[in-house]
Amino acid sequence: DIAGAQKNLFIDGFPRTDGQLDAMIEANMVPDAVLLIDITHEEAMTRSANRRVCPNCGATYTVEGGFKPPKKQAGMCDECGVALIIRDDDKPDVSANRQRVYTEQTEPAICRAMSVFAEKSYCRVINNMEGGGFEQVEKSLKEIGII
Repeated sequence: DIAGAQKNLFIDGFPRTDGQLDAMIEANMVPDAVLLIDITHEEAMTRSANRRVCPNCGATYTVEGGFKPPKKQAGMCDECGVALIIRDDDKPDVSANRQRVYTEQTEPAICRAMSVFAEKSYCRVINNMEGGGFEQVEKSLKEIGII
């Protein structure tokens, strides 16, 4: 029951900048958990380049050795049979810019957040190079009683 939850949890991209982190600190917002799902920049670029989506139903797949290739026919959605497309934000120039912004702004904020909250929050780096990140997040959330 999320509505009745008494925990503060920030997952997936917050804070993204030192300014956002400073605002959290100034507001005395101390999360119960800080989870970093970690992959290398090279892996992020590869995953982005290999991600495909169904324009009809929104199902997401990976190609070329990914974690979820189409099972029925290469390049086609398993759910509705429509040809898969690359998302605009996964195109090489957009993905490269996203990685540049991450390196310049987000990565320093994340490192600082892990340090700032280390004594008051459950902090964990989850290595997602081989997949299984969602399972590790679920395990972490169970460990601290969020779920």
